[in-house]
Amino acid sequence: GEELSEANVRLSLLEKKLDSASKEADDRVEKIQTKLEETQSLLKKKEKEFEETMDALQADIDQLEAEKAELRQRLNNQSKRTIEGLRGAPASGVVSNQSMLNGSGPVQIRDSPLLLQQIDALRLSMKHLKQENNKLKAQRMKEELSSLPLLHVPKLTLPKDRQREEIMSGTLYRKTSQLLDTLHQMSANAKVVDITHKKGGTPSAQLFEQAARLKSLSETIDKLK
Repeated sequence: GEELSEANVRLSLLEKKLDSASKEADDRVEKIQTKLEETQSLLKKKEKEFEETMDALQADIDQLEAEKAELRQRLNNQSKRTIEGLRGAPASGVVSNQSMLNGSGPVQIRDSPLLLQQIDALRLSMKHLKQENNKLKAQRMKEELSSLPLLHVPKLTLPKDRQREEIMSGTLYRKTSQLLDTLHQMSANAKVVDITHKKGGTPSAQLFEQAARLKSLSETIDKLK
């Protein structure tokens, strides 16, 4: 009778520990879900800000390109007027100049160094902005993921009829740990959408790929609930 009573007490304690571990695992899943939703919201906000900035920079580049083309046209027109003026001038003062023009070949119009410098500066700014945006997103996600509490599941010696529940608890712990690892990898390898088309895939395809990965994580978390 005494041994049975002691066994019942031990079993009750083990059940309480297992319930506590299961509750802690559930809390951890909820926190991961919350962090995932916050990360998704932050990513959407950053993508919108990034797209607005890229649009503004692209507009500046387009404007400079238009100004460059306009200046080139003006220089071409001015050169034509100069050549026509020299050809129509009196022969006494034009022979040497016209000979020099004919000998030098067609007039070459070069891009304005100032415009080229401004365009290069804007392109460098876009590249720097992409790098900073990538770095800030990755750092923010790492900080949020690092703030998640660690789950300590005690090792329990349970009767055979409780071993299945222990296995299920251990499986849940491993899955939540794998989810955290996946989120860490996503934050470390965060990619900024490339609007320059220099890399493979369209910007919409790159956004779809990122959204699909986040959706997959969200569905996995829903299955653990």
